[in-house]
Amino acid sequence: MNNNIASSELKKTNILLMMVTGILFLLLIANVGLFLRINQIQSNIQTMMIPSQSSENVMLNQGLEIGKNAPTFTLSSTTGENVSLTDFAGQRVLLVFSWTDCIHCTNMYPHLSKFYAEESELQVIMISRGSEQETQAIAEKYDFGFPVLFADDAIFETYAVPGTPF
Repeated sequence: MNNNIASSELKKTNILLMMVTGILFLLLIANVGLFLRINQIQSNIQTMMIPSQSSENVMLNQGLEIGKNAPTFTLSSTTGENVSLTDFAGQRVLLVFSWTDCIHCTNMYPHLSKFYAEESELQVIMISRGSEQETQAIAEKYDFGFPVLFADDAIFETYAVPGTPF
């Protein structure tokens, strides 16, 4: 009978050891999978951070040619008015192109408001890409003292805007 008890205990111990071995094996596989995924993500990030040849060309040729007259436009503003560049004829104007999902743009907004408050000789017009609701929310949050206009793709193409903020 003692042999049966010992044999039973040995079987239980073997089963327990097999379960622990199986769990350790699964954890090892999970760690290897996690390691591979982290390496894949790191590789993707590094690839995105290396500028491509085409983006270098864009950076060299960004915006309009210096000395060229700015193309006219008329866009709707967050206040409901249509604003045209010709409304500011004869004045110095800073056009700011932004995007509602751009973190760098968000970081720029407080500085832009301060700059506008300090530069009385300069008119600022912000042209924001994003939904009307998002653009309206940004205009209300930062209480800009200058027009914030709803952008369309055509204005970004016309002004050769390579990205935001610009």
